[in-house]
Amino acid sequence: MIAYLDSEQPKYFGIGLSRTGTTSLHAALLQLGFRSHHWVVDCEDRLADAVDAYAANAISDLNASYCFETLYYAFPAAKFIYTQRPEDQWVEAVKNHYGLESPQDLKELLRQIPVSDCPGVCEVHRPLFHLIHHAIYTGHPTWLAAYRAHDARVKSFFGARPDKLLEIDIFSGAPVWPALCDFVGRPLEGGDFPRLNWRGGSKLRRYVHYGGDTAAKSDRINSKNPPPPL
Repeated sequence: MIAYLDSEQPKYFGIGLSRTGTTSLHAALLQLGFRSHHWVVDCEDRLADAVDAYAANAISDLNASYCFETLYYAFPAAKFIYTQRPEDQWVEAVKNHYGLESPQDLKELLRQIPVSDCPGVCEVHRPLFHLIHHAIYTGHPTWLAAYRAHDARVKSFFGARPDKLLEIDIFSGAPVWPALCDFVGRPLEGGDFPRLNWRGGSKLRRYVHYGGDTAAKSDRINSKNPPPPL
């Protein structure tokens, strides 16, 4: 099959970290009529990558966050949506999300997880999963340090490009639709802004809890099968 790629089309990238409302943003973009990917390409059951932006209107989550500078230069008409959350709330949420106390625990765990590009392999075994998490998290001693480093990186990069960045805090209770719709050029949406996956946990957390079996169900686990030590 021969295809021609167009990098000049408008794109929207959600570049907030895990647990800042990226799933809610994705749902909002879908509601506004965009073809959007969040973390995975659902129809293909794989992690979304930067090249998927050619066929989509939007990508959000760490897939875009870790390489937003590349996306900026690859897609000149792109705009970026930076979801944020109060630091103390975020630290507790990300600890729960991964089931780990620090990025250094994450680094050690990733060393223990084999990788493969074979079809059907769970996302935690994909090289891209490891690349994303090393780029965003594992170079920092604490979750708070990782959050602040990403925040500084975003604000430094877009400091001279304010028209390209929208900052939103879905958790603040302030209206989100007006700013988002104006930013992406869509008519103002009515109703409540989506609130999805606010208590979710990652597959990596299940990997930790279930001793390396990412497909395990909770009814297969009991007190005789505790989480493995890190």
